[in-house]
Amino acid sequence: MLFGPSLTECERSIVARNLLAVRTAHRVSQAKFAAQLEISNAAYKNYETGRRDLPLVVAKRLCDLYQLSLDWLVRGVRWQADGVPETGVAPHNLPWASDAAV
Repeated sequence: MLFGPSLTECERSIVARNLLAVRTAHRVSQAKFAAQLEISNAAYKNYETGRRDLPLVVAKRLCDLYQLSLDWLVRGVRWQADGVPETGVAPHNLPWASDAAV
């Protein structure tokens, strides 16, 4: 599991789509990508197809290797330089943001 309870089907499909996007953008086979992430090829296939949740340790390893954001990997959100996600919603307007974080 990525963060405690299982991801929703939608979240799992975002992660799967983004794994495939990174792997194909770098023209890496599933076997080589799995080796880079220090997991089995079978495990990687389950993550890329959305059959299993991507563990946090593997997600962090992927983000470190390819200089990705966990937000992008899990939510499909890219943050702009001014701190505003591409969705157009400022961080302090997000439902989970607290006044202390702004």
